[in-house]
Amino acid sequence: MNGKNIEDEEIENVEDVDDDVIFEGIENKNDIIDLSSDDEDDEELYKNSTDINDEIIKYKEKYISYNKKFYTNKSIYCINSFKKWIYFGSINNKCYLYNNFDDDLKNYIMSITRHNNNYNNNDYNNICSSNNYDNINFGDEKNKKINLRDLKHQIYSDTITNIKISNNFQYVALSIYNGDIYIYENNNHNSSEIINYNLNNMKKNINNSNCLLDICNWDMEKKTNEYILNENMKLINILSINNDNEKRDLEYSMFCLYHEHIFISIYVNCTNIYIWDVLEGTPINIIHTIQVPTFLNLCNYENKYYMIVGFNNGESCVYDYDIYNAKKIGKIQGKHDDNNKYSDIYKNVHGNTYTNSHNNNNNNNNNCYYNDDDINDGVLCIDNNLGNEIYTCTFKNVIKIYNINNNNLINTYTNLHDDLIDYCLFNNKKYNLFASCSLDNKINIHDFQHNKSINQFYVNYHFNEPHTNEQTEKGINYLKWINSNLLLFTSLNGNIYIYDIRSRKCIHQFYSHTDTIFNVNLSLHLYQNKNILSILTASDDNSSNMHLLDISPYL
Repeated sequence: MNGKNIEDEEIENVEDVDDDVIFEGIENKNDIIDLSSDDEDDEELYKNSTDINDEIIKYKEKYISYNKKFYTNKSIYCINSFKKWIYFGSINNKCYLYNNFDDDLKNYIMSITRHNNNYNNNDYNNICSSNNYDNINFGDEKNKKINLRDLKHQIYSDTITNIKISNNFQYVALSIYNGDIYIYENNNHNSSEIINYNLNNMKKNINNSNCLLDICNWDMEKKTNEYILNENMKLINILSINNDNEKRDLEYSMFCLYHEHIFISIYVNCTNIYIWDVLEGTPINIIHTIQVPTFLNLCNYENKYYMIVGFNNGESCVYDYDIYNAKKIGKIQGKHDDNNKYSDIYKNVHGNTYTNSHNNNNNNNNNCYYNDDDINDGVLCIDNNLGNEIYTCTFKNVIKIYNINNNNLINTYTNLHDDLIDYCLFNNKKYNLFASCSLDNKINIHDFQHNKSINQFYVNYHFNEPHTNEQTEKGINYLKWINSNLLLFTSLNGNIYIYDIRSRKCIHQFYSHTDTIFNVNLSLHLYQNKNILSILTASDDNSSNMHLLDISPYL
């Protein structure tokens, strides 16, 4: 690492970033790898079982590791954090509040420091890179499990589907499935400092997947004045379009990146986008659309602000974003486009024009067939590129790249996946790369400027078992860049993977849950010259796990 922290890489100005990196492309099937491990010898435990699902759960429970486990009586659906605070939203209609993350972080640092004193640097690095994640977890076993009912909590009328924190951390929004949004004043007492990225074209979207990581710089040894901690967050407002005659379930919601008081919401089967001032009781603007919006993204390039909207039929459009006036740019693009009009010639961001044979050569190899009546998920992910004014949009198993300035289609990828694509995210520094994941159990890293796949790999749910296992639920349901080289993703049955695109290896893979991971919150914490990655999960197995990893050797 040579003393370089992750923030040195992420904070660099866009103009100072090196030219896009050209990677060696995939030449043959040998480059499509299966993430597996040969460190476990107990696979027969579940292979020979008559009730394989129960045996798999029992097997995984022996190997699941965590720094802290939180549990309750029903599924935990969403999670978010701010400095020392962790917010949990459960299907039992409760939101829980935990306020000791700073102590957990400090204890973890002390533990790995003591542990490191017993090993030389090479041994320690080997331990940290091992698939046996238990080796780097420490602490008092009695305090590693917390029943959420013992924490401060509030009960609501329906499931908490999302927990959002405003850009300057002044407000917390709890989105309830029945359409109500509770706005609270955030707790803001502890010793960490949030580091700003100093980038012009910041990006923020509904599910927080493609935002840059929150980075906290801690000075825990610094003495501060004592204060009285108030865990009763002050309720500011309840935002709702519901009335006695009509109820609208919430689809997605988010704070505006550029205005602390502005909140945006969209609703199930509703052709409106609502813009709120959190201090007012009614929307300050309603954007009427023809199709039902299913996804939003806000971004800016210099002084130009944009809102990119995806719809239930796969179309997308770009608006000149203004709180009180949103003007549509170009025409709405989507499933009715004449793709050949744009796919024959692609002019890349450096001005080079070349024939694009990627789609023409591979469209016939696309073996994924959909019935429009059966699948109506709409656009699931939109991500803007930090270095170039373009964005990706995913619908079913198709990825499209558009020009933000005029919403013209640049390229279409129909052969990268065979099932529903959950995420497609540009690299935050190597602007020519994007990564995508799908329910087809596959990750793709693609160089869209040079029109080649850098790597493809299938995720192995049981680290020592062949990929052909059909007896467990398939799919990758979360993906996020940690930095420009490290990629984290999760599987539907509760595993977590961290992949290094430089070495094309999985540097960490571990069991986290016995069931689906609904939500993941990532943040980086700088403390005593270490870079500690915090992974907080919310799962259908009624629990949430805290994982802390020192990723300094990989930065």
